[in-house]
Amino acid sequence: MSLPADLLYLSLLIVGIVGFRRRRGWPFAVAAIVAGVALLRDLVQLPEVSWRIGILDIVLAGLVAVLVADVKGLPLSIARRVGLGFRSREWEFDDQLHRYKEALDRILMSYPHSAAWPEYVSWKLDALRRVSPTLRRMTAMRAPDVEWDRLRDDYVALYEGIFANIAHDEPADNVHILRVGQEIKERADRLRVEYRASAHALIAGRKPRL
Repeated sequence: MSLPADLLYLSLLIVGIVGFRRRRGWPFAVAAIVAGVALLRDLVQLPEVSWRIGILDIVLAGLVAVLVADVKGLPLSIARRVGLGFRSREWEFDDQLHRYKEALDRILMSYPHSAAWPEYVSWKLDALRRVSPTLRRMTAMRAPDVEWDRLRDDYVALYEGIFANIAHDEPADNVHILRVGQEIKERADRLRVEYRASAHALIAGRKPRL
């Protein structure tokens, strides 16, 4: 049992779990599983405890550093040098908002188009139960500025309208909802282009144009 390696396994396990929760990327899940299995194996084989540092420890330290940088981003001075790893409040907010939106869309896509009435009613009750916590978390998000704040509120209102229609057994995607949804998407795309351009400008060492 190598204590440096096990501390790195523990770090990798934590970063993998946090990264998967925030990014939903499979590399984080794989890292967490591998680190958890390796840590459990070492704990079971407890007898020999060592502080030796080998190649495996160096590789693990590098992997932990890469995953932490991907989750938290790099300091601006380092991001400018390597050309990646920049994170911003807009990036984090947009990423979280997109994940909540995907969760709501998955609920809508599970709509049983050809199901009998009892199955539809069962789906409707389950969908309305599942959507409420996601909408609450989306509403509670702290936006980086007024425009993102308004975008979040408009997305919440859009999905509330969609699920209100479902609650009253009306079509979820009427003409008004489709038009409003397209307008909100266009605003989201514009804000996304703006913060990405600002990020590239900051990394390049130029004054960002907002």
